[in-house]
Amino acid sequence: ELSYITNVITRSFHGSISCIHNTITDDVVVLRIRIKTNNIQSMSDEDDMSKNLELEEEDTFLLDIEQTLLSQTHLCGIEQITKGFMSKGKQKQVDPETGDYKPQEQWYIDTEGSNLLPVLSFVDVDSTRSATNNVIE
Repeated sequence: ELSYITNVITRSFHGSISCIHNTITDDVVVLRIRIKTNNIQSMSDEDDMSKNLELEEEDTFLLDIEQTLLSQTHLCGIEQITKGFMSKGKQKQVDPETGDYKPQEQWYIDTEGSNLLPVLSFVDVDSTRSATNNVIE
């Protein structure tokens, strides 16, 4: 939900930014992020050097916000798992009628990253068929 996302973004910057979103019924989702400034000074009172310095600081701050939003902000899911891919494959399973092993198609999730313990704590995850290639886990 968009309100959850805007709240997470605002909290992650400790209130130094304001984040609002458009309505859910719109075709395109737009998040507007504004920097909150406490000391707004009149631009006419400043000289050209301080204007340039202030603009450079704002640009640097905006780039820092972008980097934090894209790489460090955790919205939902399991930490240390950065991506998930749905895949279809064949796995040999026992046929209950004949007792033979037969390949059957099934869907599974390949992930980038690993954190097996929180994954296994989900009710819908079959712990008998879950595996990791992380030797520590």
